[in-house]
Amino acid sequence: MPYHTSVQTAARKAALRGRILDAARALFVSRGYTATSMQDIVKAAGTSIGNCYFYFPDKAALLLALAEEANTVISQQVDQAIAAAGDDPVAQLAVAVMIGAQALLAQRDLAQVLVIEAHQPEVRARMLAHFIARVTQVFTAAPALAGGTAPALLAHAWQGATATVLEGVLRGTIGGTPAEIGQFLARWSLQALGVPAERVQQTLAGLAEHDAEAKLVAPSSVDTSRK
Repeated sequence: MPYHTSVQTAARKAALRGRILDAARALFVSRGYTATSMQDIVKAAGTSIGNCYFYFPDKAALLLALAEEANTVISQQVDQAIAAAGDDPVAQLAVAVMIGAQALLAQRDLAQVLVIEAHQPEVRARMLAHFIARVTQVFTAAPALAGGTAPALLAHAWQGATATVLEGVLRGTIGGTPAEIGQFLARWSLQALGVPAERVQQTLAGLAEHDAEAKLVAPSSVDTSRK
């Protein structure tokens, strides 16, 4: 029946696209983005160059697809953490910063390629946009927390500082575990807003539960674009 043929064809296409992405991810991490060619990826994926170009016109398109997978994983974890934080905007903001940082650093090898080694501004911009959108939502829903400042302005300022710290970690110029970096950024973010010290401490104590329960998963383990 045509219906069954269509479903089977779609499944084969999704599986092939997934193999190509998996091969690209492995090679970008092990060899580096610059040193990896499309032919290398095609060979590792066990397909033809024509099949590869059907899904990805060039290496940059592959990198963007991997960035979108990473964004999906990070965004899901941030959204779940925000929902678990309840209606408290201070806790929502703190947990968004903490879990976002930890989720990125949980896939450090790929993040180093995406953010630093590949030198692709569009990839960096897309990754920043996901987090900025979520923080902007928090400020928009709680204007008192923003203190009269435009939510988008605050979100961009925070993400600029957060991105600088995370890039320092990825480059190896800043030390610390993902948990330590996440906790620091959460604390710094609340202090930058002028949240009282006692409230900051209470919020960070509550974040310890999220930190202990968070299951940070790298994109290589999650079937995001294959469904």
